[in-house]
Amino acid sequence: MISIELLQIIKILILPPALQFLLLLGGVLLLKRSRRMALTLLSLALLSLYLLSLPAVARQLAQAIEIYPPLDLSAPAVKQAGAIVILGAGPYANAPEYGGDTSSSRQLERLRYGALLHEKLGLPMLLSGGRVLSTGPSEAEIMQQTLVQSFQQQALWLESDSRNTQENAVRSFELLEARHITRIILVTHASHMRRAVLRFEQAGFSVIPAPTIFKSVRGYSGSLAEWLPASHALHTSTVMLHEVFGLLALRLGR
Repeated sequence: MISIELLQIIKILILPPALQFLLLLGGVLLLKRSRRMALTLLSLALLSLYLLSLPAVARQLAQAIEIYPPLDLSAPAVKQAGAIVILGAGPYANAPEYGGDTSSSRQLERLRYGALLHEKLGLPMLLSGGRVLSTGPSEAEIMQQTLVQSFQQQALWLESDSRNTQENAVRSFELLEARHITRIILVTHASHMRRAVLRFEQAGFSVIPAPTIFKSVRGYSGSLAEWLPASHALHTSTVMLHEVFGLLALRLGR
């Protein structure tokens, strides 16, 4: 069984830009032993870094991953849901301006949309997220604090033991199934929704996806900027590749 700490390191190393640095390092080390292999690695590093940094490429990756549309509140299935489940997205740890742990920007994005759905639908909320690498408050506890302080709302249930999406699903199902709730509205980022839906359906839920923060909606502008490297595009590509690897691991039964 791979530890959570080791898994985090592996994720970093197989995603940009760490992967490109490893390829560059391998190319440099092989220059004297195998010039052809060294040039291949160096070319792969530079070419992949360039392509993944292009807004046009990042958008295409996002379109392949973000397959669920925004939630239609008038859909009949929405009226049959028993709860809104909001997934954690990591805390802003040791925030000096807040005097301790608080919600990260990604976590706030999910909470904001979940709070809106709660206001419109009146459904109870479950916040799901434990402690991944920290020993402080769980993500669910931090999210609850943010809901109360910033949105004047409060979740009915906190699931504070999960460390990844699979555990989010299993532990949330244990909590809600005991209350005869198996149809849920699931809130997470559009990029994460595809994998999250599969995990929650595996756990036993009937899932109504409620994705937020779409990276695929920006249309092609046709401008030169679409083909110039940009840091925001590299970040988007990295997020999408993370989901590709997550879906592959799910398919392989991990």
